[in-house]
Amino acid sequence: MGVNFGRIFGRAFRYPFRRDVFFLLFAVQVIFGVSTWFVVGYFTEGMGGLEAFGRIVSFIAYLIPLIILNWVVMIFLMGAYFENSAFFYRGKEKGIFESLRIAKERFFPLLLTLVIIILVLLACFGGPLFLVILLPSLAMQTGSSLPVAILVGGLIWLLTGAVIGAVVFFMTFLAPVSCVIDRLGPLESIRKSWALIRRNKLNTFLFLLIFFVIYTAISMIGSVPDIIPLLMGSELPMLSLQSFSLTIFRTFFNVYLFLFTYSSNVNFYLAVRRRGLFRS
Repeated sequence: MGVNFGRIFGRAFRYPFRRDVFFLLFAVQVIFGVSTWFVVGYFTEGMGGLEAFGRIVSFIAYLIPLIILNWVVMIFLMGAYFENSAFFYRGKEKGIFESLRIAKERFFPLLLTLVIIILVLLACFGGPLFLVILLPSLAMQTGSSLPVAILVGGLIWLLTGAVIGAVVFFMTFLAPVSCVIDRLGPLESIRKSWALIRRNKLNTFLFLLIFFVIYTAISMIGSVPDIIPLLMGSELPMLSLQSFSLTIFRTFFNVYLFLFTYSSNVNFYLAVRRRGLFRS
């Protein structure tokens, strides 16, 4: 039994247009988007001179809590949208607010699943990047020499880590969906993602390829208003009506892309899971 990509992406295209589905995420993203727009504009507009350092510190102090809070809320909502879009893929209706109970139950397992995957990817990419990029820069600033062995070791680690990181991402990107849909723990959801993708490597590659093309096309449409000022050789003031309007416009497209991503991943997961059951 093959994977029906037309059904997977067809339903993923339509899912964001459900009013309650789009409204909830749009409202949340507008709040965070406008807050970030104001913080960035207030602390960076006309920055210069002796006050620059103090304003940068204040800027970071305000921005980091916003980023962390947005990340936590988005993980919570991710669980709700995974659950909700699974109903939509099966041809059933369920209000997004009804899915918040599942999001609450699955929040910590989903958070741990994401943290495990991110830590593995950081181990693959973060360490070698530090050795290859940051250490030479620090050595130049201090006037000290850096042993060639460290650079060679960092480069080998970087190349090896890039391959391992790509494999880990490829084999585990369905783990968050599995964690929510099948009510699994972090390690169990990673193992299930690995097992399903191992049996569907070609389908997974085609899914990611098609998804990347569609995602890029939609992103390019959403970035048109940002490109126009650059083509005209002008720069919009951060705290201006035009900049605020662009923030809202970008939020609209970002929300659609978030929902399209959630639904696509869920639809593909359900398709390969069903296919896996038929093959077993």
